[in-house]
Amino acid sequence: MEKNMARREDYLLSRLLLTDGTVSFEDLSNILLKWSEDSPKSLLQTIIDEKLVSEEEGRGLMMCINKLNEKEEPLSSLSQLDSILCQMIIKQNLATPELVNEYQRKITEKGGGIAISESLLQDSHITAESFFELKRIAERLYYRRRILALARGKERLSGIFRSPGRDDTSEETQGKSRTGIQKLISDVQNESKKKPTMKKRRGKALPKIFGQYEVIEEIASGGMGTVYKVRHTDLDRILALKVLHEEEESPEKIKRFLREADAAGRLKHPNIVGIYEVGVIEDRHFFSMDYIDGVPLSVLIKESKNIELEDFLNISVELCRAVEYAHSHGIIHRDLKPANIIIDLKGHPQITDFGLAKVLDTQTRLTKSDTIIGTPFYMAPEQTRGENDRINAATDIWALGVMLYEMTTKKLPFTGRSSIELYHKINHSDPVSPKKVIPTVPKEIDYITLRAMSKEMEDRYRSANDMADDLEKYLDGEPIAMSKIPFWLKPITRWLRNNKWLILVAFVAILLGWLCGWTLLSYIK
Repeated sequence: MEKNMARREDYLLSRLLLTDGTVSFEDLSNILLKWSEDSPKSLLQTIIDEKLVSEEEGRGLMMCINKLNEKEEPLSSLSQLDSILCQMIIKQNLATPELVNEYQRKITEKGGGIAISESLLQDSHITAESFFELKRIAERLYYRRRILALARGKERLSGIFRSPGRDDTSEETQGKSRTGIQKLISDVQNESKKKPTMKKRRGKALPKIFGQYEVIEEIASGGMGTVYKVRHTDLDRILALKVLHEEEESPEKIKRFLREADAAGRLKHPNIVGIYEVGVIEDRHFFSMDYIDGVPLSVLIKESKNIELEDFLNISVELCRAVEYAHSHGIIHRDLKPANIIIDLKGHPQITDFGLAKVLDTQTRLTKSDTIIGTPFYMAPEQTRGENDRINAATDIWALGVMLYEMTTKKLPFTGRSSIELYHKINHSDPVSPKKVIPTVPKEIDYITLRAMSKEMEDRYRSANDMADDLEKYLDGEPIAMSKIPFWLKPITRWLRNNKWLILVAFVAILLGWLCGWTLLSYIK
């Protein structure tokens, strides 16, 4: 029997009962625990059985819910449903991330109006049977998450019913949407327009026309290059253009720059900034890529007073899936951090800056084996020790854990007055539990964060997908298999497990020593 999964009617029922005070948050949480078991009963029947409403009241509730259910979902909800459905389509290997990304671009260029999943169905990339089966599951997962958000007090309750003639499905009041993120991004962008900052330019600025690119404005300038917002004159498309600093154009720096373009260019994923063109114009090395209208995750974390934990968890899930995709293509990012994640206007993360990426299928070595690579606060222990030959997927998983820690607590797990002090803490100190920093952090999120940040690589999640799965289980109200062994004890238990013979020899030696001593004492007496 299929486990009970929520429908829109169940969400509307939960919201209605909370709004009029019939049930409390605690009541709803307890009901969901019982309803998640393999029971054929509906959510309403479970509530009736718990004596929270009578049979007659239940019939009245169903009439109200049926009326509400006639209203169409707001666009924000449909967009989130489509996102979940596309992730499921990719996970079931019914379509590749590259194909989904291609359709996403096409639809965005046309101004939207149709779901990505529906476009895949229309063009026969997936069968109708698969589409409707996955859509049914996606809808139920989505509404279960929204009911859980209600039970956790994470969704606004006002406005489910309005006066006749008024729409009650506005984005402000409906759904576990990302309107908080969207409003914050809008506020940050408006504030930056009011107070323009002077950018520190390195070298000469690009001319207004750079090859086929019309330069609109400078976006940012980093250690190796400057990023511009441009318009491709032939395609009439807004892109981002990264140009290597003139003073950085040594053979080694050019190789690094091209490696970034090569690594990112191999990846076609909805949450990874895509590369369009790589080349040289007027002796300046460049590559063009997707232009993402949004703000860095670092800004979102800093200004996130009105953003819910669930929003950050959804961002983390998408990041994990994208990182897993990169790993499956032999790419280790090595410099994952909030400043390298752009949150677009729909609240979705976009990974950028593959300048330090490690390509596993190449013999090219641009870094000495003992060189420390990465951004200190987000480095895994093996990175701080310069063990570049050991760097693998687990290194990126550590960074995902640090970012989740920061999104959850608004603090970094490790800080120091110097790099040496910071590296020492990363290697030898345990981070303060997120739950100790913020007592309201759920124990499941505390566990996921600390597991991703285990000192030993083998103690972290085996893959970024596994981390995403645990996050989604929490979001869906499902139990997570949590180890009862504290993370700080794992190295000790592992050492004991790996040195059984040494322990046995030591035990035998101690036993023989005791027997010899006892025999000698007996002889003396």
